[in-house]
Amino acid sequence: MREIIFLDKLRLYNLVHQDYNYESLFTKRQGANESEYGTHCSNIKSGYKPENTFDTHCKKSMTYLDKLDELDELDNGHSRDNKVIQGCIYLFFWLYEIELHKSIFNKNIVDIYKKLLNEYDQYNYRSNIKNICSEYIKDELSGNLKNLYYLYYKFYKLKTDNECKSRKCICAGNCVTLYMEYINSCDKDINGISCAKLEKFRSQYSQYMKDDVNCGKEYTDLPSAIMFDRKAFLISILVILVISFTLFGLYKVNINLNLI
Repeated sequence: MREIIFLDKLRLYNLVHQDYNYESLFTKRQGANESEYGTHCSNIKSGYKPENTFDTHCKKSMTYLDKLDELDELDNGHSRDNKVIQGCIYLFFWLYEIELHKSIFNKNIVDIYKKLLNEYDQYNYRSNIKNICSEYIKDELSGNLKNLYYLYYKFYKLKTDNECKSRKCICAGNCVTLYMEYINSCDKDINGISCAKLEKFRSQYSQYMKDDVNCGKEYTDLPSAIMFDRKAFLISILVILVISFTLFGLYKVNINLNLI
């Protein structure tokens, strides 16, 4: 059983890359059934007292799922196509960032996402989107796995989001903050997958920043996610400091001797 869980986790990690403009699924023309979306959104928010923005974001999510369903059909019903699966993951974190992070939802993020999928299934019973998204957005999408997806979500926004075009360094700073936070916890993953995938992110991020973004080194040079490399990095810094202070001390001694 443990081996199966490990393989499933590895498969999920291998999906962490973005090669499709998912934001465009929100900006396309609103569907003719937007008024019907309202009924389903009311069902989703029952038991909560969300802000007025919830209905707008919920309807956008329903539109998004409609467009994602069209994408699934274009892929000839291959429900495990990475673009569709990643589309499910993208919506999850979009909802989290724009709405579900609020305290009113009491951290019931996955449950509300499931309610959204259930309501969409009621609305469009011929769709297979609920089954696809439910398989990959599970309660297990937490901890290091959730962190990794959210980090790539932020990286994706850095590269494609209109808001980031005029504030690249701010968006890059968001990635750096998350990365630095996550490398402190990835070592707890006994299989080593989390740190390895963070290291892969570091390589992709650093290359993108060097080639396409003009920000300071603090936004580009991320420390390694691999513990051995981090230790080596810290040791090298310590050695440099010791040598510097030693040379400075010898310099001061030499000056004092010359004055005698």
